[in-house]
Amino acid sequence: MPRLAGALILAATFAVIAAVAAVAGHGRDGQRGSGDLVWTEQPHVYRNAVLPNDRILRGVVRNDSVRVVTLTARDLNVRTGDGGELESAAIFAPTFIRGVFPLNRADGIPENEQLRIGLRVRLDPGKTAPVTVSWRERDKRASLVDYGTGSLPVPGPLKRRTNG
Repeated sequence: MPRLAGALILAATFAVIAAVAAVAGHGRDGQRGSGDLVWTEQPHVYRNAVLPNDRILRGVVRNDSVRVVTLTARDLNVRTGDGGELESAAIFAPTFIRGVFPLNRADGIPENEQLRIGLRVRLDPGKTAPVTVSWRERDKRASLVDYGTGSLPVPGPLKRRTNG
């Protein structure tokens, strides 16, 4: 019995150390994110010279929590530094994926199809997913991508994307 108790104490100690390490490294002062998700590396923001107010952000997020995180693309909102919301759209997909349902809207589409085409993401702890977010800036610059229970910073400066 003492051996079993020692093993349980050892296992509990490792679990506490892992949880503390996850929390301590989580977000790194907000530069990678606050909440359950963090950028795996700094995402890229692109601007097209023909559409100077439009932005496209491409990055990969990781679930740094100890629970499963499920989000829909509609959960993501791009916000300015003062909390204002910018017109935006998002998708959790590495590339264009054709849906088999009309208009590719989440309403009425089975969850497994939403997961396949990037309208929804389910991330186990430590797992990653690509995300692409687009928005339109007018007077104020985007500061973060808000997903309800946390946020991801929008980096700068912008890279210029040209046609041709």
